[in-house]
Amino acid sequence: MSIIRTERASVLWAKESTFGSLPVSGWKRFGIHEVVNVADPEYEWYPYFGIFSTRGRQTILRGRQSFRGAVPDIRMQGGNAGILEMILGKKVGDDYQDDFRGVTIPFPSFTMAVGLRDTDGYFPLIRDYLGGRVNRATIFANEGEELRIGLDEILFKDMIHTSTALAYPLSGHAKYSASATVGTDPGPSAAGRFMFSSAEIQILGLTVAHVRRFSLTVDNQIEAKYYLARADSADGAQHPKDLVPGKQVYRLETELDLSDPNIDRNVWEFLLDQGATTWPGPTLGGQIYMQFNTMGDTGSTGQVFTIICSTGGFSTTHPGSVLLSAPAHIPAPPTGLVPQMATWDVSDVTIYAN
Repeated sequence: MSIIRTERASVLWAKESTFGSLPVSGWKRFGIHEVVNVADPEYEWYPYFGIFSTRGRQTILRGRQSFRGAVPDIRMQGGNAGILEMILGKKVGDDYQDDFRGVTIPFPSFTMAVGLRDTDGYFPLIRDYLGGRVNRATIFANEGEELRIGLDEILFKDMIHTSTALAYPLSGHAKYSASATVGTDPGPSAAGRFMFSSAEIQILGLTVAHVRRFSLTVDNQIEAKYYLARADSADGAQHPKDLVPGKQVYRLETELDLSDPNIDRNVWEFLLDQGATTWPGPTLGGQIYMQFNTMGDTGSTGQVFTIICSTGGFSTTHPGSVLLSAPAHIPAPPTGLVPQMATWDVSDVTIYAN
């Protein structure tokens, strides 16, 4: 008897040309990852405990649907950088950017195709999640590890599904569609992986050598819209009509050891004056630059992944990255170095990946 196993699953994504429409090509893998939180529908229910009822619920009304998924831990490779466009909003050459630079375009969306495959090679259940937009994401790395991306929350407009291996297809169920697809698998990427040991990190113009970890979070503050008199739902199901991005909010956390007395304390000093050229003076902010290279034993070499927080040109009227806090507590023995955890409010982000 065939069984469905996790390692035989297929998970692909493709950019949509029209929001909420199933792509016909362009399918990609997210990269190297183990976990997918699928976006099966969640319902709002409205119970009724009114007159002419008992103490228990008399009836209940099915309300709005929402679709939330996640791909929480992706090992970053040079060949899988396309997902960055879904996080930041646009791609210009090899740069992935937000729209701070004055170019207003529709925020991109994608379909995530999830196929459960059995040991006979069939797909008993295929689910396509349509109109996906990344609400929150994290780019992070820890000492001794590799660069990773977490798609912490993906919101979807709707879903379709099909069944190709069962004698009784699911055509009688809601959201069934014969057009649901697992996509075309491009196969694994031979691109290299970005190791923490290959990183160069500059904070406020100085190269620091004692960074232990960093975490950059992106919050697109997407709001689901459920409009009246919709014409795109034949069965009356209340799924989102649109997923509207709000303001982009960036938070960066860096942890470093205050080892070098001439360089590492620069962050603490910046906490006091926030980039003012002279004190007292207006806030100017600063820039954080992080570059990773592929290592020789992780795949193809020569690829670069660069994160720039506050992309230059910042001024007193548009400050760059500023510090929210940067405590340097003295830890208990046997720790020998003083750690500093800095939290930054970042104005804008550009990522270069080839």
